[in-house]
Amino acid sequence: MDQENNCIPFIKVQWFYRKTELIGLQKDHLDCISENEVFKTNEFDYIEIESIIGLAIILSYEEYDHIEELNDNIFFMRASYINEKLLPPFEQWKKICVCKRPANPDLKYVFCEICKQWIHLKCIGLSQDQAKRLQKYICPECKKN
Repeated sequence: MDQENNCIPFIKVQWFYRKTELIGLQKDHLDCISENEVFKTNEFDYIEIESIIGLAIILSYEEYDHIEELNDNIFFMRASYINEKLLPPFEQWKKICVCKRPANPDLKYVFCEICKQWIHLKCIGLSQDQAKRLQKYICPECKKN
């Protein structure tokens, strides 16, 4: 009840963390986490309904990766954050590229036509302009074979 004895509606919410709120992750792990990635926690609260400012849409990584037009309320999740630990652990996330690190949709990639892997432009020393001019790309591993 407020000061005028009006009923104040509350709602139960589950908290999701962003990468800046994660404790104890190594910096090189943070580099693999998108600005639009969230992590479900086991933390719940009751908050006033009036404090909700909008709807957040949380997708899987695969769903997020296929969206053509993003906006400020679309996020994705590929792990939970329970008791200050990622589940599944970072080491179990799907790896890509020659660097064998998880994909981060904030980064730019090129697709190898032979092994069908996405490669970070940074890992192969290509600029975005160079990558745009490529007709076809073959990664260093496939060129060896």
